[in-house]
Amino acid sequence: MTEQQRPAWEARLLPYRHAVAVAHQQARDAVELLAVLPGSLLVEADPPDHAPDQGLPVAADPDLPVSRFLAALAERAGADEHIDPVAGVHGIAGLPEALTGRAGRIRAAQDQVEAAIDDDKEADEGISEAKRLKNRADAHLRGANAEAEATVVRKKVTALRNRNATIERELSELAGPLRKAKIGYEAALGEKAARTQQIEAATTSLTNLKKELEQNRGQWRALLQLRTDIDLPRLHAQWTGTVESAEQHLLTLDESEALRSAAEWDEVCARLANEVRATCFPPGDPEQNRPEELRVVDEQRADRRSGAYVRMIPDVLRIVGNFLTDHERVDRENAAQIQQERQAKTITLTGAKAALEEAMRTSEALRSTTAKAIKAKLRQVSDEFDRLDQNYGGYGGNLDFPEPEAPADPEKPWQWTITPRWRRGEGKPPSSYRLRGNTAQMDDKAVKLVCAAALAGAQDRPLLLVLDELGRNLGAAHRRDAVALFENIGRDRAISVVGALQDDMERYAIGAFSLYIKLRRSSDVMPYNQAPVVIGSEADAARVQLLSDWMTSFRPEPHT
Repeated sequence: MTEQQRPAWEARLLPYRHAVAVAHQQARDAVELLAVLPGSLLVEADPPDHAPDQGLPVAADPDLPVSRFLAALAERAGADEHIDPVAGVHGIAGLPEALTGRAGRIRAAQDQVEAAIDDDKEADEGISEAKRLKNRADAHLRGANAEAEATVVRKKVTALRNRNATIERELSELAGPLRKAKIGYEAALGEKAARTQQIEAATTSLTNLKKELEQNRGQWRALLQLRTDIDLPRLHAQWTGTVESAEQHLLTLDESEALRSAAEWDEVCARLANEVRATCFPPGDPEQNRPEELRVVDEQRADRRSGAYVRMIPDVLRIVGNFLTDHERVDRENAAQIQQERQAKTITLTGAKAALEEAMRTSEALRSTTAKAIKAKLRQVSDEFDRLDQNYGGYGGNLDFPEPEAPADPEKPWQWTITPRWRRGEGKPPSSYRLRGNTAQMDDKAVKLVCAAALAGAQDRPLLLVLDELGRNLGAAHRRDAVALFENIGRDRAISVVGALQDDMERYAIGAFSLYIKLRRSSDVMPYNQAPVVIGSEADAARVQLLSDWMTSFRPEPHT
C-alpha cells in the first residue's frame, strides 16, 4: 500500500491481519489443513486472469491476486475509518509499521522468527524436561528391574529355606533310626567276635580231644594185652558176679587199686562201710533213729574174734541201702510234689510274663504315640517360630528336640531336651541359643518363641499374651523395636498383648500400641489411685464413633 492508501486500508484490513490467503484451486486443501486451528480465517484469492481494480492495493505475490476481496471491502466501507456502516464497525488506523506489503511481511517474518525462537527455547526446555523425565523413568525402570530381581532372589531364598528346613527335618527324623542301626551294628560286631572266640575254643578242644582219644586207645590196647597175660579163667571162677560186672569193676580201678591184696581190700571195704554207716547215722545220733537190725549187726561185728567184722559188711550195706531206699522214696514223693508246685508256679509265672509283655507292648505303643504327638507339636512350634522370625526381621529359626531313650522304669520321668536355635545371618546354619549374643536379640527371640508356642496350640482361637517388666534389659533403640514387635505380631496374628512397662518405656508404648493405660498413685498413704490415663489410636473412624456412642450411652442426659 502507498502512504495515501494506508489510512483507509489499514482500518479495513485490520480484522484480517492474521488471515491466510490461498489460491482458488488450493482453497479446499487449506480448509482441511486449518481445521486443526479453530478460529483461523481463510481468504480465497482471485483466479490468475482476474486483473486488479484501479486504486486497490497490489498483492505482494503476483501469482496470488486478491483484487476481488479488496473490492468487496471497498464496497462495504464508508468514509474515513468506517469499515462496515451497516454493522457499525470502525477500525483505528495509524499503526507504526505497515500492516501489509514487504515491510509488513518482513515484520511478520521477524515475529514468526522470534516466535520460532521462543518455540525453540520451549522445545529445548521440553527436551531437557523430557530428558529429566527419561532419566527418572530410567531410574524407575532400574528400580523396577531391581525389585523384580529381588523378588526372584527372594523366591529362591524362600525355596532354599524351605528345602533346608525339609532337609533338617528329615535329618532329625533319621537320627533315631541311625542311632538304633549303630547300636544294632555294634551288637552284631560283639556277637561276631564272641562266635569267633567260641569257634576257636571249639577247634582247640577238638584238637585236644583227638589227642586224648589217641592216648586212650593206646592205653586200651595195652590193657587188653595185660588182660591176656593174666589167668582170666581162674579169676572168673573166683568172682561171684557176672563177667560184665567184673569188667565194669576192673575198668573203674586205678593202678594202685589193681595191685592191692585181698587183706587190703577187706580193710578198704570195712573202712568204706563204716564211712557209709557214719554218714547215714552219725555218732551221737539217738538210738531210736537207727534200725533195730543195724543195732544187732553192730553188736555182732563188735566181737572181732568171730571174724564177723568183715563178713557182715554186706549186711551193713544192705541195711543202709534199705534205709536210703526208703528215704529216696520219700524224697521222690517230695520232689514230685515240688515239681507239681513248680509247674503250677511256672504256669502262673508264664501268665505273668505274658501279661508283662503285653503291658510292655502297650506301654511301648503308648510311648511311641506320645513321642510322635510330642514331636509333631514341637515341629509345629518350630515351623511357627521360623515363620515369625522371618516375617519380623530375622533369618529363621527352629527347635532341636532329639528323641531321648525311654526309661526302663515306667514310673520314672521321660525327660525331653529342647534347644531353640536361630540363624545369625542369611544362609548360615542355625546356632543354639547358648551361643553368646546380646540381650535384645535374646528377648526378641524369646517373645517370638512364646508367640509361636501359643499360636501352635491355639487352634484358631483368640490369644492373650501377658508380659511383665517389658523391655527391662533393653536399650532405647531395642525398646522401640520390642514394643513394635509386640504390636505387629498382635495385629497380624490376632493376639492381644497386655504388658506392664517401666515409666521410661511410656513414649515407646504410646507410639506403638493402639491402647495405653497408665495407672497412677501419688503415694502409699493414698487409699485410692488417681484417675487413669488412657491413650488410644484407631484407624477405623467408624469403630471410634461406635465406641464413643457406647460410652456416652452410660452418661445421664443433661437437665433442661
